[in-house]
Amino acid sequence: MKIAINLLPEKRKKDIKRRKFLLFIIWQEVLIIFTAIVFFAVLFSTNFILGINFQNIQKDGEKYFNRSEFKEMKKYEQEFANVNKRASVVREIQKNDFYWTNFFYELSRIIPEGIKLSSLSTNQSSVTLMGRSNSRDNLIVLKDKLEASGCFLEVDVPLSNIVKKEDIDFKIELKINKECLKTKE
Repeated sequence: MKIAINLLPEKRKKDIKRRKFLLFIIWQEVLIIFTAIVFFAVLFSTNFILGINFQNIQKDGEKYFNRSEFKEMKKYEQEFANVNKRASVVREIQKNDFYWTNFFYELSRIIPEGIKLSSLSTNQSSVTLMGRSNSRDNLIVLKDKLEASGCFLEVDVPLSNIVKKEDIDFKIELKINKECLKTKE
């Protein structure tokens, strides 16, 4: 069995402890600085390698962008963009367009036998129908059907059209419901 005897004075013991502690702190600082140096070396070398790769990619990109195929593709992309812009303008115009086929379909469905139209004129949503009816009853049936239809508003048949009993030349003014013209059938 070994017995350790420490004959050093207290002051000397404290100095030795301080020196050991100081060496430990210096050793820790050296490790931290070494780790930081290695970390920064890795960062700088990665930055250097990425810079070289970036320059190579730039050179390849310049070669690609200067090729005639790329210029031709760019030209086609611009043409497609122009065509799409024109198509969107046409769609916008068509969105606000009226479908007069609905009007003619509804009118042909409503006109009874014995009535012939000789003239049809429009001014925006107002329509003037002129024609000949073989009887007053047919003209009144036409007026009633026009008023009952959802596509026609403000149907005006002058009394002078209804005075005669047969072979009546008539003129009817009416307005068209714009919602009826906006739907496509």
